[in-house]
Amino acid sequence: MDTEGRSFAEMTVRFKENSPEAAAVELQRGFTEVARLDPDMKRVLSEVGEPDVTLRPRGFAMFLRGIIAQQVSVKAAASIYGRVEDKAGQPVTAEKIQKLGVMGCRELGMSQRKAEYALGLAEAELRGQIDFGDLEQMPDEEAIARLVELRGIGRWTAEVYLLLSLGRPNIWPAADLALMNAIGRIKKLENRPTIGQATDIAELWKPWRGSAALLLWHYYKKMPA
Repeated sequence: MDTEGRSFAEMTVRFKENSPEAAAVELQRGFTEVARLDPDMKRVLSEVGEPDVTLRPRGFAMFLRGIIAQQVSVKAAASIYGRVEDKAGQPVTAEKIQKLGVMGCRELGMSQRKAEYALGLAEAELRGQIDFGDLEQMPDEEAIARLVELRGIGRWTAEVYLLLSLGRPNIWPAADLALMNAIGRIKKLENRPTIGQATDIAELWKPWRGSAALLLWHYYKKMPA
């Protein structure tokens, strides 16, 4: 049980019923909680303040953005996605991507592999292999497992979606380099921690690891070189 007498299960059930706005409030509350749990995080919060918490939209378009963003700069990804929006129209849907086809996606700047991933994602939704709405009712690990079955969606992409779109407060994107660098700095480690070491440190912040991740990303952006 946590300090307020709520079990993890109770917290998860209550969270599933939250609107995006309420989920954002819960994540915001987590900053105070992780500061209470860890003096180093309390110092971070004092130094950089709370990050703004605005959840991203949910559904197909966010995963398409994730596919486009793989291994390219933020600027390049935004440019490609902007061309997709201009060509397909807003909102970008699975039906519209299917109509574009692989060649249409390639003409907008996607690589052959990313175009195939985009079409595969669209077809998975249209065939009922994935229902993004169903993810909102699944426990974290079940939702992640469901997502990584899709070609082009890895665990990090799934975790970031659950955190930034669904607002899950205990999600920890373990393979995120920025988080590992930030942990190394705040914990005064000689070297950047491994994924396993960073995950072990993050155990202290349960059940608010998602809030901790947001705070550490905020710190990383402001972190001196």
